[in-house]
Amino acid sequence: MQHMEGLANPPGSMAAGSVAGLRLLALVIPLLGAALAEGATAPGPLQLRNQHPLLQTLGAPAMQGGQLAAAGELEHRWVLSMANHADAGAERGEQIILDGESYYTELLLRYGLGSRLEVGADLPLVAHTSGIFDNAIEAWHDVFGLSNTLRDGPSNRLRLLYQRDGNLEYDIDDSAVGLGDIRLNGAFSLADRGGRALALRAQIELPTGDADELRGNGAVDAALALEVTDRQTLVDWRIDLFGRIGMVAPGSGDLLKELQEDWVPFAGAGLAWRWTERLDLHAQFDYQGSYFDSALDELGDTTQLMVGASYRFGSSGLRLTVAVLEDLVSDASPDFGLYFSLAIER
Repeated sequence: MQHMEGLANPPGSMAAGSVAGLRLLALVIPLLGAALAEGATAPGPLQLRNQHPLLQTLGAPAMQGGQLAAAGELEHRWVLSMANHADAGAERGEQIILDGESYYTELLLRYGLGSRLEVGADLPLVAHTSGIFDNAIEAWHDVFGLSNTLRDGPSNRLRLLYQRDGNLEYDIDDSAVGLGDIRLNGAFSLADRGGRALALRAQIELPTGDADELRGNGAVDAALALEVTDRQTLVDWRIDLFGRIGMVAPGSGDLLKELQEDWVPFAGAGLAWRWTERLDLHAQFDYQGSYFDSALDELGDTTQLMVGASYRFGSSGLRLTVAVLEDLVSDASPDFGLYFSLAIER
């Protein structure tokens, strides 16, 4: 980005970031293969969180829907997502620069304790790197007439910077990979009949990630949500509907704690169109309120739109889901993202 050239990384860090991203992908391949061995998961919404480098540390869960794991069954899903960042802003003594790529690999575990109760855990691996996709994303934007205004400078470099009133809070330009904040989950089924299900879901996020490397926020965060799955209303059109509304209570940690809000609302809606026996098409909208009392749009409320498809491979039940993310409305979600999920359906 041109207005960031004075803060450019040395060439060595750019290469290191790309190598770190490729190493992370190499790590993911055998992990995904393990999902073929056992486990089960029902088709549902795209389980993608906001991958903004700062906001992803702050406790908002991914949409899961109203259906729970069956009693006595362990479901697991491997999720790999990539977010490409290209944004910068300055307002009222605050400055932020977001340039680079983030990779998230997560193992999502859910276990049914009886017919109405579910417990689970999300185990994340987080990497912030200089990346490899800048040129491809610029071409994507050109094809669809989207702006490349913030992509005029050097490609594939890492810089995550935030400062306020002359005090530098973050200035990350070295790639790093490590454990993120582990999330513990619980759900209680309020209703599940006739193709419609409603559940109350709770999440506790533990401070297991390094806040200095933006893999966590150094606090215990809590979230509560009502989530719904409706496979009946539009059954004639072969469309399943999903929705949720909830609230996050971020803990008092190490991430811009002087600006942090006490309560953050979130909501979302999505659909899966069963286009053929094996192929589903997905669209999903997610909203989160502002986590910080900041004048920067890049730290404001977030909206993201995801579209994609999932394919079921024959009688094995293996389902691969691929989706893309664009920040069509907000500066507080990634400029571009990719989502991959691999699961076995029961």
